[in-house]
Amino acid sequence: MAEQEYSVDFSKIAEKLVKNKKVIFFVLLALVLLFSAWVRLIPADQYYLSAMDPYWHYRHSAEIVDHGYPGTELREIDGKMVPWDSFHNAPYGGKASKEFYQYFTAYTYMYLGKYLVPDLMSWIKYTPVFFGVLAVLFMYLLVAQLFGKGAGLGAAFMFSIAPSFLTRSVAGFADTDAPIAFFTILSFYLFLLAWDKESYLWGASAGLSMGLFAFTWGGYRFAPLFITAAVGFHVVSKITLAYVRKKNVISELKTHRKKYAVFAVFLLSMFIFVTLFKGIELAKFWSATRVFSSLKEMQRESLDTGVRNVFLTVSEMSPGSLVEIVSRVHIISVFLFFGFLALLPFGLWKKLSGKFFHLSFFTIWLAATFYSSFTAVRFIEMFAIPLAIFCGIVIAEMLSKISSKKPVISIFMVLTLITLIFFVPNYNLSGPSYFQTSISIAEQSGPGVSGPWLDFFDWVKTETPEGAIFASWWDPGHALTALGERPAVADGSQNDEHVHDLAIMFTSTEMNTSLSLMKEYNISYFFTSSDLLPKYSAISFLAGQPDYYPQVPLSQTTQQGDTTVLEYRLSKTEAVYVSLTGPLASATLQSGYNTVPIQRVLVFSSGQAVNFETDADGAVDYMIYVLPDYQSVFLLPPRLENNLLTRLHLFAGADVDGLEFVKDFGGTIKVFKVK
Repeated sequence: MAEQEYSVDFSKIAEKLVKNKKVIFFVLLALVLLFSAWVRLIPADQYYLSAMDPYWHYRHSAEIVDHGYPGTELREIDGKMVPWDSFHNAPYGGKASKEFYQYFTAYTYMYLGKYLVPDLMSWIKYTPVFFGVLAVLFMYLLVAQLFGKGAGLGAAFMFSIAPSFLTRSVAGFADTDAPIAFFTILSFYLFLLAWDKESYLWGASAGLSMGLFAFTWGGYRFAPLFITAAVGFHVVSKITLAYVRKKNVISELKTHRKKYAVFAVFLLSMFIFVTLFKGIELAKFWSATRVFSSLKEMQRESLDTGVRNVFLTVSEMSPGSLVEIVSRVHIISVFLFFGFLALLPFGLWKKLSGKFFHLSFFTIWLAATFYSSFTAVRFIEMFAIPLAIFCGIVIAEMLSKISSKKPVISIFMVLTLITLIFFVPNYNLSGPSYFQTSISIAEQSGPGVSGPWLDFFDWVKTETPEGAIFASWWDPGHALTALGERPAVADGSQNDEHVHDLAIMFTSTEMNTSLSLMKEYNISYFFTSSDLLPKYSAISFLAGQPDYYPQVPLSQTTQQGDTTVLEYRLSKTEAVYVSLTGPLASATLQSGYNTVPIQRVLVFSSGQAVNFETDADGAVDYMIYVLPDYQSVFLLPPRLENNLLTRLHLFAGADVDGLEFVKDFGGTIKVFKVK
């Protein structure tokens, strides 16, 4: 019996695929979403959350699971029982905030998560992935609805790995950034759908989305502001065209009256839902116009005395530069945007001519967030969203040139896109490609607390009295209240006198000043950590006296007989020399051809700090603090040598009356009990 030959007719398969483009787009969209989920799940094997701030949401979610509301207790205020958080803003506490993200996490865990994962910590770390993938899906729906499925896929893919967005939507980064991106895109999608369909129902749905957006983040107000600006631009453009074409203005506007009515329904719905969720003050979205001016005002007045704004020391609220903005969104997305502008005269404008309102909306969105990024780098994350939309349009336009009749052009377009996305480095020609950046971000994401910090939080929870108040700088506050389950004087959600007073405690050289403030706040335990030394510029700035810890790395080591000489070079003509002869140590400063002794030097011998002092004439009134590994030194003038941070962290609390050294966690964290 002759063998039957089988063959595959690829031409028929290709023909069927061409006829079923919906299937192709569905498969491609599924692949984009699966990839979005996969890259965000790369750090999912880490148990703990990837930053300090997410512990704020974890703690309140745990409280909702435990007793049905955020906060530690219910208190009667003005005749009403309100959730109260005694862990926050110690010793006074404050009203517990109610946020969508925390309720979402808690209820999805109670009704679904607890059957899939061992605990709430394991569940909450997946929530940014969920909202991240949802944001990518609605990016596709938004762009596909307006500019076609090809543009939708391109925008979804570019946004799925946008560095500024991916950083804050990987597993473990359980903050509100991913939900914010999702509600931004969802709200705009629903509004534009309502506008195009002239549907009151979709307009009301967009208002509901804005209400949930406000329930998630108080900064939601920029979104309705952009929509209002776009509608205003639409009205002005129609009036202008009517005058130019010598038409009746009222008649021209009446042709769009249903669209304007949809806009009114949207505003009314939004106002109702925002008021319902968060109160009438937050519903006044037009107040967002004051945000940027107030931020600039705050930056201009950063040298004023008194209680300074904590935001001035938060990196994401610092002004951005053009280089930083381009670096964070990657040069390729900027290149593709300019490609969009370049392609407009070559047929792209004709294709988009019926989308003038939508393009004006996205242009306002892009321009506003780009400008805002110069005010605060936090807005770069928002700038990446409209930028991805323009990138998607360009990608679709390039792929539309592919044709079997034009193989050279087709191959060129495909290779160009592959090269741009997968191989071209960032602006400095040394950073990874757009695609590789996303992989690197996910791979490098790790737990925000580990090692000594976990040991410290466990000790706080198990070895200290309930209600004992802890104080340090504000950074670890959320993690301490969540994992240590003790009140903290300050955390990452505060911007008031508490942080200012902590700055005074750390920087004061008068111990009585620091101790009296500790008594005022009823502090039980005060702790320091190694990261506070490089953060001292922020701490001292908020205290009103900007300063920093000068740290100089080891340049070289030489042997002169029995003496080991360590050189720490300050400049080409200046260096600090530390001489070690047996158990003795001394330090000198060389400036040009002049050498003078330095009054005090501290070195470590067999793990113990040993202080040496000289009475030599002309000695410089400084201390040279040599780190235990000898790889660097701190140059400490008296104002740094004698402040509380130095005396507690570098000198382990020696000679500080009123504080008792309790425990050292790996040299990273040092805890003191307030007597």
